[in-house]
Amino acid sequence: MTKLILVFLVTIVGATETLAVDAADFYHCREMSYKDFAKQSSQWRGKQVVAFASWCSSCKSNVLDAKKKPNEFILVAAFDDREAAENVLKKWSIQAPCFLGEDLVDGLGISSLPWSKKL
Repeated sequence: MTKLILVFLVTIVGATETLAVDAADFYHCREMSYKDFAKQSSQWRGKQVVAFASWCSSCKSNVLDAKKKPNEFILVAAFDDREAAENVLKKWSIQAPCFLGEDLVDGLGISSLPWSKKL
């Protein structure tokens, strides 16, 4: 029931797009390969990709921008484990799509933090 209500609320405020995360996925980083990310490139066009890690204090302002406009951002947990990255999302109430994966980080060319790129 809670999931249905959250999906309904997201729909009412117009936050649904192909990219929008399901209410059950809020605060979660999903594993994604660079190949799969590239296949879905039409969904990402115009979005700001922001790489972050739980220990990166310089990344905080970029990640918090995603809180203001979650449909304009894609987060990539880089150089971090899933649990630590998800704890950051929960702590700051970030509900933007989040992906992780060493292949994704390499494919995007993320070599240091903070890092962001508009697609």
